[in-house]
Amino acid sequence: GGVGGRAKMELNPVSRLLFELMNIITAVINIVLPASLQPMLSAFFVGNIFAVYALPFSSIYLAFWACGATSWLLPLFLLYMAVIFFDPAHLKAPDFKRHSKFRQLNFMQRRSLAFWSAHFAYFPMKTKFAPGAREAIDPNRQYIFAVHPHGIHCWPLNIFAFVSSSFYDAFPGMPITGIAATIMFKLPMIRELFLTMQYRDAGRPTCEKILKGNKGERGSSLFICTGGEAESLLTESGVDKVVLLGRKGFVRLALSWGCPLVPVYGFGVSDLYTTYTFAQGFRRWLAKAAHVAIPLFTGSFGTPLPHRRPVAVLIGKPIPVPEPPSRGAKPSDALVDVYHAKYIAALVELYNTHAPTGEDGKPRELKILKA
Repeated sequence: GGVGGRAKMELNPVSRLLFELMNIITAVINIVLPASLQPMLSAFFVGNIFAVYALPFSSIYLAFWACGATSWLLPLFLLYMAVIFFDPAHLKAPDFKRHSKFRQLNFMQRRSLAFWSAHFAYFPMKTKFAPGAREAIDPNRQYIFAVHPHGIHCWPLNIFAFVSSSFYDAFPGMPITGIAATIMFKLPMIRELFLTMQYRDAGRPTCEKILKGNKGERGSSLFICTGGEAESLLTESGVDKVVLLGRKGFVRLALSWGCPLVPVYGFGVSDLYTTYTFAQGFRRWLAKAAHVAIPLFTGSFGTPLPHRRPVAVLIGKPIPVPEPPSRGAKPSDALVDVYHAKYIAALVELYNTHAPTGEDGKPRELKILKA
């Protein structure tokens, strides 16, 4: 069991041991810490994902220090890094049989999931469906859920990553796999978190494995934040922007495998942090050249804790796509362009129908940008 509520994990023994330690620590926090404080602490760790290092690694250090065995720490850490480097778990399609067992968790796993899920109550963040969208989504079909905006942290992804979200109340057990940058699976502890939240590598070969499925079984749906690091660097409080011009890979996948496209927009995500434009030109160049994003931001009290503002994640109606000649067949560039334009039009319509009001009292506008 793990952070996202999966009842079965696909971790090697070393990673599993480290992750179970994380489960125990967060379960204890859930039991001991007053319920009123848990949403804020949960949001801090989920939003500042690198802070999770502090939980298991500090506990391991204290345990080895108490036993007078700190000299073992460096060799063990190098062993763990070797495991991360060679383990291909992030390149494999998940075992979809476990989806029917999402909620069969033991006591410790339930308490850990309760802590991680508390961040939904912090903002609060709620899942909503556009008129007709809930009825149009068939849990027995495959979809590609495109999630916007990235913001500093793409909070709307969590409605798919955590089975405790209200999305799974509407579609319990629906198999959905997230897509994340390769670097996230090379970072200690972050890797385990992402794997257990049902993320896999964003490379096209891995995406196709996921959509194809294992051993004759139907593959899962995908959820992906299309804007990536480019959109993160452009985040500005009070302004809604998405990087979509030239981003056609997700449309190409949908057409190759006959998966309807579902637009998802998180209203309020752009307002969760205060951002700064210092050296933005250099930082955008660095993101393009080295795929390294360095957003400059602060949250509440000048920390990475996001501002406590409501977030409404709106799920739109699926956009039908034609069945390919064969599953996985490459679509023509012309067809990709047609459905990319249809997707942008549907996203803009979804946004405009529910657009928030700006400081001038007028509805805000969604800006469609190129990276």
